[in-house]
Amino acid sequence: MKNYDYYLEQELYKSINKAYEWLYDSGKNIGNWKDVCSTSIVGIALAVREPENSPWIRSAKEWILNQQVEIEPDVACWGEDLSATAIAIIALLRLGVSPNEPKIKKALNFIHKKFNTNGKLNWYDEPWETSWSIFAIAESGGRDFLEDAYNGIEWLISLQDADGRIVASHYSAYIIKIINALQKRQLVKEIDQIGYDETVFDASKYLIDILTEEKLWTGESWSNGHILWALTSTDNFPYDDQKMISTIVNWFVRNQEVKGNWGSSECTGFAIKGLVSLLTGYKLYNMKDKSDTADIDTIIFNNLRRLYKTPKLAIGKRFIETHEDGSISLNFSPRLKKATLILLAIAGVLLTVVGMWDLIMRILGF
Repeated sequence: MKNYDYYLEQELYKSINKAYEWLYDSGKNIGNWKDVCSTSIVGIALAVREPENSPWIRSAKEWILNQQVEIEPDVACWGEDLSATAIAIIALLRLGVSPNEPKIKKALNFIHKKFNTNGKLNWYDEPWETSWSIFAIAESGGRDFLEDAYNGIEWLISLQDADGRIVASHYSAYIIKIINALQKRQLVKEIDQIGYDETVFDASKYLIDILTEEKLWTGESWSNGHILWALTSTDNFPYDDQKMISTIVNWFVRNQEVKGNWGSSECTGFAIKGLVSLLTGYKLYNMKDKSDTADIDTIIFNNLRRLYKTPKLAIGKRFIETHEDGSISLNFSPRLKKATLILLAIAGVLLTVVGMWDLIMRILGF
């Protein structure tokens, strides 16, 4: 048993660190991951192993904050997109931004403004937008928009079938995550507690029952990572089932690319979060002295940093950059750009003078 536990932990640490190495390498020259959703998901993953004063944390946090657009007084968002705004809120809070930060409050106002626009007490009648919006409200810990969250949860619960499924496997995981987030912050009304617990139990049982070796739940790393993150946040995960845990770990290892990623940075961030959550829960389950459970996060944090040293953040683009679509662009630093413009201006003046001189010479017959 001890040998198995050691092997499993080593496999998890190895896979997680390879993924972090790829994330660092892909973001080291710009300090972000090119769009708000990707940078936010990566930020959530970085918060697991980076201290709050880390240059990587500061860079991701500042970049996300700077992308926000105010659409009216006290209402702002990211890309006028509901889920992107919700994910950005969650990431910023985990990166150390205060819930009282004006940009967080403006973004929550945006989410509130979009609630019930269709008269159905949810967001756009979509489980995706509704789930992320509730998650952001729960993570903020505030009570201003809790009624929106409660109504949204009731709508999601109304979609749950007799098997415990809510539309699809990843939506079934979202209900687990958002109820767990509300419970952790003691934001669940006492009258709803039993019903919420039953919903989480049924959704968890459904997800555990449909797991397969070939694809886990969906065959996609982002959704499998998120489902794993949700499942392992409950007391319903079967940590004593060695075969199931091996199946999960083997799937992620088997589908991890040579460089350490699972497709995009967003997919990789979700996979990391799921695997770290599995590692945390597994260690907690196997601890003999449960009084030390509060130290698990610190132990994992220290092990991740010991096993793989965080590289330096060197913001600045390569002069010649090849993009994923095969196109090539030239990147000029501000100083080089200014010098280039001056040289081009001088060259333009010289060409004009030479041209005028040649014209004058021809007119004079020389």
